[in-house]
Amino acid sequence: MTSVNFIDSSSFVQLTTPPVRPSINVTIRFTTRSPNGVLFYLGEEQQHLAVEVFKGRLRISYDVGNHPASTMFSYELVSDEKEHTVELLSERQNFTLRVDSGLARSMVNAGDLEYLEVNAPVFLGGVPPDVGRHAQMQWHLRNSSSFKGCMNTVEVNGRLQDLSESEKQNKVVPGCGDAEQQDQGAVRPAQATQAPQQVRTAPKTQRARGGSEACANHQCQNGRCRPNRRGTGYRCRCKKGWSGKFCNEDNSACANHRCENGRCRPKRKTGGYRCRCKRGWSGKFCNQEPTCSREREKAYVYDYGCRSRRPHQAIHLQWHLWQRTAVSPSGTT
Repeated sequence: MTSVNFIDSSSFVQLTTPPVRPSINVTIRFTTRSPNGVLFYLGEEQQHLAVEVFKGRLRISYDVGNHPASTMFSYELVSDEKEHTVELLSERQNFTLRVDSGLARSMVNAGDLEYLEVNAPVFLGGVPPDVGRHAQMQWHLRNSSSFKGCMNTVEVNGRLQDLSESEKQNKVVPGCGDAEQQDQGAVRPAQATQAPQQVRTAPKTQRARGGSEACANHQCQNGRCRPNRRGTGYRCRCKKGWSGKFCNEDNSACANHRCENGRCRPKRKTGGYRCRCKRGWSGKFCNQEPTCSREREKAYVYDYGCRSRRPHQAIHLQWHLWQRTAVSPSGTT
């Protein structure tokens, strides 16, 4: 099942967490006549990628942890009951939006952090009430009501999503019919959902077996085991504050760091942390401001054993703790 109708203000589809580092690419074909509604949401605490229909246009909020969030709106109106295709690309700090194969628009969430790192499920067409409240409090979403309309296809990282295998569905019906068919599906939700549950039981079990075999003896200490999609083996998705191949490297040393103008880096072997200063700053905690001064003095010029008849003016530039001297060209007398 690749297409679904969202028929209620609380409708949503929940997908498993996709790989987002170093990039995530999402393409959605949809139709709606509602001026507001959540289209795509992936968020955890401050970091997020949120796409919603807001006052008839697409609104995007993007934050890899470099507060404040970056936002943009589409030029195109999409709440006109016509089919639209939206392409979303998140790559490091950069986000690119393209609607209906038109002109691509980009924005940058500049700052110290490079990647979107979210260990949370993806929500299509809406969000659960608790997620919606958090998203609105953090200004990820302006309106947390569900999308009303049809999603024809959803592709994540180039793979067409089978929505019948989604982790959770709430008040959606299969297919993209007309308004009358949507209303019929809304009146008889039990009839619409009984048969698909029987059909998708086997694929879910097979997928669970494959994942359980790869993760049966995993070594992920502070994170979740994820089976590799290609071949055998697995990878560890670490909880916040942990890193390393098996999520066994504690980054909590930076929880209360004192780095003022730089980034905190935990020391892997000796414990503690060090500060990696921004350009121009120095000191243990990157709290020594950059200074620049120009001093003028006169000095003799030496060349091939000869000395100039009189001193010439020299310029000394001092930057931080080093000094560089520029002398008049040789041969001047």
